[in-house]
Amino acid sequence: MTITSNAGSDLTPQVELVTVVVDGVAIEIPKGTLVIRAAELLGIEIPRFCDHP
Repeated sequence: MTITSNAGSDLTPQVELVTVVVDGVAIEIPKGTLVIRAAELLGIEIPRFCDHP
């Protein structure tokens, strides 16, 4: 069995990033991330009842 790879090929999946603005602060996060998680990354606490990280 022979395994070959092309030089320069990148097998790492690319993550699509989106920019959101929370309280006037922009942050890039992976697409699909909950806004409440983006706020947490910025140190902003949003009160909630039914959210489990």
